[in-house]
Amino acid sequence: MLEKPFAMFRRPKPAATDVPTLPPARPQRAAESPADASATSPDTVAAADTLGSMPLGLEGYCPVTLVDLGTWAEGRVQWGARHRGRTYLFAGQEQQATFLANPDRYAPALSGDDPVLAMESGVSTPGQRRYGVTYQSRMYLFTSPETRATFAANPGRYSADVLVAERGRPTADGTRRY
Repeated sequence: MLEKPFAMFRRPKPAATDVPTLPPARPQRAAESPADASATSPDTVAAADTLGSMPLGLEGYCPVTLVDLGTWAEGRVQWGARHRGRTYLFAGQEQQATFLANPDRYAPALSGDDPVLAMESGVSTPGQRRYGVTYQSRMYLFTSPETRATFAANPGRYSADVLVAERGRPTADGTRRY
């Protein structure tokens, strides 16, 4: 799942829109001893959720560090949390607690699925962080520059649909389905 996670550090050339792209990836590692260095390797991160069978959110990067500081920090397996069908990893316990206090503020919209494909064709396809943008303080991930450009042409339409989708619809027992 995390094949060559650092190969995408270059920011794609922005389209002529007013929708900003996510900040360029700049990995940030906490000081770690050689003994625990393998805990954040891509192989360990990819293998970390094999028993839980939930996809890894944001390709294993810490969403709190990204939203609050604008930097990419690799998450650590021991600081993981699940939200809306994804497992998110955090740089530390403080970031995990911050996320758990308000997960929708930090998690990508639609759990990282491409909102254009979801709304236009009803297909849930995970977006990639290299095609991510922020719009009205929310992170949106896309599968391609084309779907990102479609979103940029009318972001209000898609963001409104995302809000409706994330609220879910009430079921017979009064709970909400997502």
